[in-house]
Amino acid sequence: MTASKQTVLVFGPTGAVGCAAAIEAHRRGAHVWLAMRDTSKKIDGLSESDLESERFSRVQADLDKPDTLKRAIQLSGATSAFVYTILGVKTICTALLMPYEVPASLTLHSHRPTV
Repeated sequence: MTASKQTVLVFGPTGAVGCAAAIEAHRRGAHVWLAMRDTSKKIDGLSESDLESERFSRVQADLDKPDTLKRAIQLSGATSAFVYTILGVKTICTALLMPYEVPASLTLHSHRPTV
């Protein structure tokens, strides 16, 4: 993924993998939207100065609530999204976002652990 001048939506940034994805996207020059159930929650691995920079924004989103996903995508204007799940991201996003119009330009990136 080339992140330069992109907007990336990272689901689960409070976890180790999501945080690493957010840091890497930021390192590559992207504006990173941190999609979280609780936007006041501390993110280990990111300092307060990181979070206060113009390159990070928080947005409330919950994978169990499709309307919050749609809002996060619309608000962020993301061109890429990252989610770390046990189930395949396309399975989750298809099921959750099916009733909503998702921008065709949104690219989903995922990592699925080997069990």
